[in-house]
Order: sequence, then structure tokens, then C-alpha cells
Amino acid sequence: MKNEAFLYSYTTPRLFERHDYVRQYTPLVRRIAHQMVAKLPANVELDDMIQAGMMGLMDAICRYEESQGTQFEVYASQRVRGAMLDELRANDWLPRSARKSQRDIENAIHRLEGKLMRAPHEAEIAQELGLPIADYRDMLTGRAGRSLCTWMISAASMMTTTTSSVTSSFTAASPENCCATSASGMRS
Repeated sequence: MKNEAFLYSYTTPRLFERHDYVRQYTPLVRRIAHQMVAKLPANVELDDMIQAGMMGLMDAICRYEESQGTQFEVYASQRVRGAMLDELRANDWLPRSARKSQRDIENAIHRLEGKLMRAPHEAEIAQELGLPIADYRDMLTGRAGRSLCTWMISAASMMTTTTSSVTSSFTAASPENCCATSASGMRS
């Protein structure tokens, strides 16, 4: 009983600090989200980035230690940006290898259009990539044999499902319970 009273009196002021940090650093989250969305495709929603960033901010508040010698704003901005990048990676429906192949093909097409002053043929693109035509066609279809267009169509349905799951997880998180696991560990 005595330990519980001590724990309560110790954590109550910390709770108010968390609310202050959230209020104070919300503009930082918004600024980082705007910077990232400006560099991303139009299908990435600003609200999704802000939501992921707020989760990163709450995580930063829970994990910040002044003894490490870093200012909170610097630490928080790294955690916020990292949370946003993690969210983007988690929602990316295309494997990295397919994404790289897509970039390689696009770069080859742009180079050839500049040289030839017309749209290149399939054989010319394959030659620019240094691949046989069969390997180039395999790059277009991906490992699973599905075309990139099929991937894009299936991604639209996946993105709406992911957005609703992120919203529900953000609603469950708050400054009061962001460190619930570490606080419950201290009580036992």
C-alpha cells in the first residue's frame, strides 16, 4: 500500500508533463508531416502522416531521458519522422525488389526517350537495362507473375483497410497509457 501511494505521487506530475509535451510539440509533428507529404505521391494522406507522427511523439515522450544529453525537440523529431517512415513502409503494398525494378525501368525509359526523342520499344528498354527480353518481361510481371497494374489495383483496397486500422490504434493510445507496460512492470 505504501509503495502504491509513492508510485501514484511519482507518476501524477509526470502525467501533466506528458500532456504539456503533446500540446507543445504537436506543431512539430504537423510541420514534419507537411514536409514529408510534399515529397510523396498524392495517394498518401496528410492526416495519416500526422497520426503516425503523434504516435511517434507519444513514444518519444515515454522514452526520453534527459541524462543522454539530447534536447527533447531533436529526439522527438527523429522519433516522429521514424514513425512516419515506418507507417509508409508498413503500408507499401509492393515489395522492395519490385519497387527497385520499377525505378530501373522508368530510368531506362527516360534515358532512351532523351536519346531517341520518341517512346522506346520493349527490345530497346531491355537492351538499355542489359537484359534479355525474357528477363525484362519477367521484371514487368514481378516474381509472382502478376503485372504491376494488378498490384496497383489490389493496393487501393488494402490502403482503405490499413487506414481504418491505424485510426483505431491511434484512438486507443493516449499520453496516459503510452507507458502502461513499463508502469505495470514497476508495480509487480
